[in-house]
Amino acid sequence: YFLDAHPVTNAEYGKFIRATYYETEAEKYGWSFVLASFLSSTEELNKAERDPEAEHWVTVDGAYWRRPEGPESTYKRREHHPVVHVSHRDAAEYCLWKGKRLPGEREWEAAARANHWGPHNRTVYSWPDGEQDKHANLWGAGSFPYENHAEDGWRGTSPVKS
Repeated sequence: YFLDAHPVTNAEYGKFIRATYYETEAEKYGWSFVLASFLSSTEELNKAERDPEAEHWVTVDGAYWRRPEGPESTYKRREHHPVVHVSHRDAAEYCLWKGKRLPGEREWEAAARANHWGPHNRTVYSWPDGEQDKHANLWGAGSFPYENHAEDGWRGTSPVKS
């Protein structure tokens, strides 16, 4: 099996949408979850519904891949960021269009650990412990989910391969 070198970007997903007129599940449902700290006002946060099992995520009407934080937001200037608000079904449809498939769990784990898995690999990532900042877009030193100082240059997602 083969995996792409990077996550699907908004630009790549947009080509799929334009070619197929596919409507994502978030668009069909009319809402999606958004990290609470990404809402633009306290009023929005107070009226938003919360899932008790995912306390930092709130439902936002009109949030989907083109409007990641809701109707007043846009993916513009984030064309090279990974696409968000895509369900497993949405991802599978994209793969079908590309002539590919989603990896199985074992395939994904093997790839994520650079094929070093099993009882002898106790690292969380494929790179050495302590090097996360060099290889991942992490939240940062602030208190999750409200204090992200964007030490890596990005408050949310970062461009793929950056």
